[in-house]
Amino acid sequence: MAAGEHLSKRTDRIADFRQYRHAVQSGAMCYSVRQSGVIETLSLSSRDTGRWIIPKGNIDEDERPYKAAKREAFEEAGVVGKIKKLPIGCYSYVKSPSKPVYLVAVFLLRVTDEEDEFREKGQRIRQWLPPSEAAALVADPN
Repeated sequence: MAAGEHLSKRTDRIADFRQYRHAVQSGAMCYSVRQSGVIETLSLSSRDTGRWIIPKGNIDEDERPYKAAKREAFEEAGVVGKIKKLPIGCYSYVKSPSKPVYLVAVFLLRVTDEEDEFREKGQRIRQWLPPSEAAALVADPN
């Protein structure tokens, strides 16, 4: 079984994580291949601290994790496209000591269009960068 398949099976069993005080979320690593052939990735500012992040959020009940990632990408950044069904990786973070540990499964989304109107427009800044620059921006100092 490939690593992505194993992670996908685990993220589909959300109740398993919640019983151990984990919250499972889905995130989208959004990328675009420009006409010149250059690949760029999308970085977003968070609403509370202004740090650079990828679109991510909670998985609705009975929602597949990859579909949640696609939904979050549209709601937070106004991007649509083709998403891979298996995660490319995951990471965890803690918002505060009183909250659970968040486990985020990350899915690759090839952006085909950017909408002008979306739920969180005006609350975030979106920018397209080469992957190495985007990685440096989203790196968590903790």
